[in-house]
Amino acid sequence: MDDPNKTIPPRRPNDMHNIFPADCLIPRKLEQIHIRVGNIQLVTCEEYGLRNLSENEIEIVRFWFGKISKSFPRRNLVFRGQNQENLIKQLDKEYKTLEDDFDKEYHINHYLYHRLFFFGEKARWFYSEDGPHDFLRPETACCRILFEEINKKLISKSDQLTSFIEQNPGVISFFKNNDNINHFCDALCRDERLYWYYSILLHRLGKTPFSPSHYVSNSRNIRISNRFSGLRNSLIIMYVVPVNQPGKIYSALDINNNWESMRNFIEENGLPPLSCWPYSRQKEITIPGYLFPHYMWFVFEKTTKHIIVNPHIFTEANKNNNSLHIEIDQSDFGERLRRETSYANGIFYDSFSGKHEII
Repeated sequence: MDDPNKTIPPRRPNDMHNIFPADCLIPRKLEQIHIRVGNIQLVTCEEYGLRNLSENEIEIVRFWFGKISKSFPRRNLVFRGQNQENLIKQLDKEYKTLEDDFDKEYHINHYLYHRLFFFGEKARWFYSEDGPHDFLRPETACCRILFEEINKKLISKSDQLTSFIEQNPGVISFFKNNDNINHFCDALCRDERLYWYYSILLHRLGKTPFSPSHYVSNSRNIRISNRFSGLRNSLIIMYVVPVNQPGKIYSALDINNNWESMRNFIEENGLPPLSCWPYSRQKEITIPGYLFPHYMWFVFEKTTKHIIVNPHIFTEANKNNNSLHIEIDQSDFGERLRRETSYANGIFYDSFSGKHEII
């Protein structure tokens, strides 16, 4: 076991221009938030903190970054702004009991990233013992609340929604008519994709039918994510939205990406499709429930200029891995989740079956 008093590694020269392949999108994304590639320090994490990379590991990073090239579908590359304290409260159940600033900093430096790349990030709904089951299985009562809350938001006189309302007259008229509520509930209970479509609408309108939210907001625009990350101890998670993967979570991602096919599907069910999302300039990709660590390639720490690479890409299981999915051994996931984190529930992803289950 490594020294538990390990600290953040000292900066050493990295020729980052050579580490990133020539057509990699990442340097250009970082430059959009005024980060010069030459100032970046490439590191990874282990059980007790961060460490520098070996030459062999740098070559592995080059291999993975090479997948994010000009040919990569850019709509599947998203960013989430966060800060260290928000994440450590989720991932370290002892943190809330700490009073000394030195102890808090120690826990952030030694536990945050190692756990983030194992558990991923989950919506605040997962703090509740019974939370996740409600939104994974839409019921009539949930759908009625959803209809009523959308109605309230759309009839409000918010100047920020003027453009959205003007571009979606069919949506407005549908939700103003309470006679539509039974048909709305029946359709959503038949197919959960419809439930997620309209609950994502409500989420983007700035409201959630159940508190706390069971969605995780991301953006295709790194500048937007940078703004939401704040100024102090902030970071940006780079997440690769999986393509054509099985499981409930991915049909909701199709809602974000496959706009026209979803539009036809919604019309076939007698419901009003959106012409655009609210606040479309934010380029949001709304993900239900959780960000899997299997698609969380790196975290950029703004203060230190560290790119912290997911350590699992260096394991034998990911040798010559040509997919976007990082294989992670989560055999002790449930036990560690209850012992180490503040989550009441978690999502375990079985990469062999392509299924996931609530633990």
